[in-house]
Amino acid sequence: MASKTETGTGGVTVTIKSSPEVYWMELQNSTIIYPFAIPELYTSITPNPKNPNERTITYGPNSPNFKTSTEITDNKEKAIVYRVTAGDIPSKYHVLDFKAVIFYPKDNNVAWTWTYNYASDQKQSASKFEAAMEDIAKRTLQKLDQVDSNTALSKLAILN
Repeated sequence: MASKTETGTGGVTVTIKSSPEVYWMELQNSTIIYPFAIPELYTSITPNPKNPNERTITYGPNSPNFKTSTEITDNKEKAIVYRVTAGDIPSKYHVLDFKAVIFYPKDNNVAWTWTYNYASDQKQSASKFEAAMEDIAKRTLQKLDQVDSNTALSKLAILN
């Protein structure tokens, strides 16, 4: 008998000190900024040369729950939307149809929310995933807020 599919949701909100415009620029340029600014969480983010909206993420040493993922991204005006199509999230945690949204900062708060499906007999795995996702999302948003925006902008200018 097949397990019933359940839907999970989660998210974090972090208050930032950075200018919302600069913080948003850093989020939108995550392939360059994350490995530079948060190498302990993100070793590399590599775009697929055949599909610029697809990228492979290799997580850093302080990300024990995730090692790799493949995402399809869609940068919108006030939101970054992505779906995880391969890697630890679907294989290790048995999560299906993972979709996340990072919203443009509002009142110096930035929100990162997600939804996903999982088989009802995988509830324990889904709970572990939820805790791991909350941890890396919160640490990413907080660490990004600590980046020296002038250094990040200089790095971005050099690499572009």
